[in-house]
Amino acid sequence: MAEKDKTPKGGKAPEGAKGGEAKVAKAPKAGGGKKAEAPKVAKPATPRPKDYKPRMKTLYEKVVRDALMKKFAYTNVMLIPKSDMIVINMGVGEDFNYL
Repeated sequence: MAEKDKTPKGGKAPEGAKGGEAKVAKAPKAGGGKKAEAPKVAKPATPRPKDYKPRMKTLYEKVVRDALMKKFAYTNVMLIPKSDMIVINMGVGEDFNYL
């Protein structure tokens, strides 16, 4: 608010008030004044059903587990080794020269 707007109805300005001050424009904030946007997360094209299982897990349960039971003569399914994690590594070698 400008100082002129603060004068009481009686017409007198409060003590210490200066009536002829110019308005000072505020400097823009660093960063252009725009809010930082959160990174966008890619969503799957269609939502997965609740009973979804990855293809590799289904293959292991139906084919590999039975083959291991027969090959090593396991008596209990808890004796069969299972994979905890699958890591896919792709070496690009000399094709990835960016330096």
